[in-house]
Amino acid sequence: QTVFITAVGVDPLSASVTDFSVAAERFELPDAQSVCGQNRSAWLDFLFSCVVQPSLVSIPLVMVYDYPACQASLARLKENNPLVSERFEVFVSGVELGNGFYELSDPVEQRCRFDAEIAQREQSALPRAAIDQRFIAALEKGLPSCSGIALGIDRLLMLRTGADDIAEVLSFGFDRA
Repeated sequence: QTVFITAVGVDPLSASVTDFSVAAERFELPDAQSVCGQNRSAWLDFLFSCVVQPSLVSIPLVMVYDYPACQASLARLKENNPLVSERFEVFVSGVELGNGFYELSDPVEQRCRFDAEIAQREQSALPRAAIDQRFIAALEKGLPSCSGIALGIDRLLMLRTGADDIAEVLSFGFDRA
């Protein structure tokens, strides 16, 4: 929340889509409205990528945590503040190196989130994503309390080699995947 307020000038937890749009105009991001529309999560992602993340370039290592609840697809929400999730990202010189969170283990809540994401995709005219029924079934069997982090090895290679573009460290590009 603090890093977003510092960089963008609006509170990610309470700002409206209009507030995000005004901020995008202030930062001269002309594509913001067409990319994000009325999707709050899209606005948060867009402004984070275009404004917040570049502001982290001069910081050698930073952890951004307590992401807004709408950006907590698989993460559980904080008990003492359900507006934020127990999720974090690690940045090295502005490059996202890892994404971690405390796993949501409630199958009913997870299905509701998947349903909401599908509805949002339909509203945004994006292809329909299937719910991972095996994942839901595994949650129904019981998932012990756990957390983890996904480390971007490709991004680690970028940092290690000084590459400016992720394509420079991939064996083959996304167009050949």
